[in-house]
Amino acid sequence: MNKRIILGIGSGRCGTLSLAHVLNRQPGVQVSHEERPRLPWKKLPGEQVIRERFVRMRRSREGRVLGDVASFYLPYVEDAIAVEPGIRMVCLRRPREEVVQSFCRWLDQVHPLPTNHWAVRPALGWYHEPDWTRIFPQYDTQDREEGIRRYWNEYYARIDQMIRLYPEHILLYETDQALNTEDGLRDLLSFIGIPADKQVIALGVNVHETKKPSSVCSPGAGPRQQCADL
Repeated sequence: MNKRIILGIGSGRCGTLSLAHVLNRQPGVQVSHEERPRLPWKKLPGEQVIRERFVRMRRSREGRVLGDVASFYLPYVEDAIAVEPGIRMVCLRRPREEVVQSFCRWLDQVHPLPTNHWAVRPALGWYHEPDWTRIFPQYDTQDREEGIRRYWNEYYARIDQMIRLYPEHILLYETDQALNTEDGLRDLLSFIGIPADKQVIALGVNVHETKKPSSVCSPGAGPRQQCADL
């Protein structure tokens, strides 16, 4: 059986987990969310990392359409297209300020200490997290909200560039349209290759990440420096 590969992407806090649940309701589709190991924002050289990930998906999963949904695939879009010419990628976009506020609420809930993934060097009393921080870019600002805004701007500027270069492989959808309207969801499902008569239209799916234990690094430390599990 020829198992096709799809990817879902987006900045995070934009509906990626909900998208994974919607895709898994489609016949013959098996999609994960943020499959480990998470890929770093600073892309590793060569195509081997993404190639091995797709091989592992095909080897370990059943279904005709396989994939993953995560923010960290953006730096690997061109590698994914190179090793999987038939791939389809859908990107969700939620308004920037909603993403900023959602990230801040979520980080304050899931991490035991104040966490800022987007600062090159967090301010005194703020922390990196060794696994999660590496999937985001870091900037020369210690203001967490400003860092998230810069990340959102960079993320979707790169998405626009990728769409111009690879319009047959990647499309952008506004989150509300894609997950809460029949026309939007049908368009998304058709793009990834689900026939109209097989599409399961599940509107309004809204799944939130549950709290997970985490580790923190010493104040101002980079993600590779000594950390303590809490």
